[in-house]
Amino acid sequence: MEANTKESVEEGQSLQCWPSTVGLLPWLVFINGSSEENQTFYDISESHCHVKSIPELQGKLVATCSYGWLVIAGYLISDDCFLLNPISTKKIQLPSLTPDFSYDNCVLSSPPDNPECVVMFLDFDIGTLDVTFCKPGDVEWTRQDFKLHDEDDSDCVRSVGVHKGDICILTWYEHLYFVKFDKSYSITLVDLKVDDNTCPTTRKLHSSFPTYLVETCGELLRLHCYIRHRQVVDIWVYKLDFDEKVWTRIKELKDQAIFIGSPGGQVLACSTEESRIHGNKIYLTLAEERTLYVYDLDLCALELKRSLYCLFSQYGRILDVVALKTARLRGQAWVVFSEVTAASNAVRQMQGFPFYDKPMVSLAMLGHGYNMQKQSLIASQKQKESMIPMQRRRRSKKKKVTERKKRTEEAQQSVPANGKPAESNGGPMKSVEA
Repeated sequence: MEANTKESVEEGQSLQCWPSTVGLLPWLVFINGSSEENQTFYDISESHCHVKSIPELQGKLVATCSYGWLVIAGYLISDDCFLLNPISTKKIQLPSLTPDFSYDNCVLSSPPDNPECVVMFLDFDIGTLDVTFCKPGDVEWTRQDFKLHDEDDSDCVRSVGVHKGDICILTWYEHLYFVKFDKSYSITLVDLKVDDNTCPTTRKLHSSFPTYLVETCGELLRLHCYIRHRQVVDIWVYKLDFDEKVWTRIKELKDQAIFIGSPGGQVLACSTEESRIHGNKIYLTLAEERTLYVYDLDLCALELKRSLYCLFSQYGRILDVVALKTARLRGQAWVVFSEVTAASNAVRQMQGFPFYDKPMVSLAMLGHGYNMQKQSLIASQKQKESMIPMQRRRRSKKKKVTERKKRTEEAQQSVPANGKPAESNGGPMKSVEA
């Protein structure tokens, strides 16, 4: 009883060190310091950093985070493994890992106080899957191997997630497996047999489309992030229909927000009703970067056109606004003015103007590459009319060369042997033999 009281007091003192917004939203954590002894917790809602020094995190590797808990795995020479709540500093010891233990992904199925909670490490290769798992309180890890069978035995794990306490595994060949435990604590992979034709992405584009599975409001979502040149170009969100066994694309998350972190691709979803941030957004970070990207699903092309029209109409009459959300043209827009002076004034006055929290820039060259415009490129109507597609231009030039060559040949045929051109009244010419 005294030990429990002491633990409650220490937990309460630890909670007092954190702001009142703790626990409402996921925080972004950076490990810093000369010996990685400090941790910087970034509060998204307050845009404020809290620097802490938690001894349990020093020199350790965070395998994954879910339900407010971190799965800490041994790093380099350490074989220690445990669950840690960084807010209350509560620690749950897990069986030790071998020094040469390696894994590709880690997942926590439910909070540790749930009797069905499972900590699972996954190590996968082409055609194979090795899982190592345990429950809090177990004295050792359980290992089980699987063969990912397919037409050519070249299937591989693509993403791992959790849905209602069940661990789910998505493969490159569009198999969605659910992990089921029997009474003997043995694992069976159950294929849900989802129609892979309902998701448009193909396996040959996998390098440009990192895929994530996340649960929100009882639904299982699938996120495809299109990343090019270390820039987030687009994000597609799909929801699984368990009755029809199909993926359907959705374009809104309502009051929900999704957070994608690295390394390990941790994915979390939560409600934003009691926070200061807006819903229907996706927050993500890329590996080896300290940049937080915010993807707004509300920013549709129609809304973007209306905003650009209202913003640029003060400089003159606008003929057209072009804004698309395709992978190649996302983040770009064209505003066409009726006069050149209006277009030039708009470029000069709006250069760097904050538009949806991003500065507008024009087409420019930087170093050995090009910095493609982020928001607007102004063109006059005269410039627009004079723009000829490259293919059409080449055809016109080829046609002129052919006509010129034809006229030259006709002129050469009309010259007689003596070198003097024959007289003609404009009618057809006839050759006469002597």
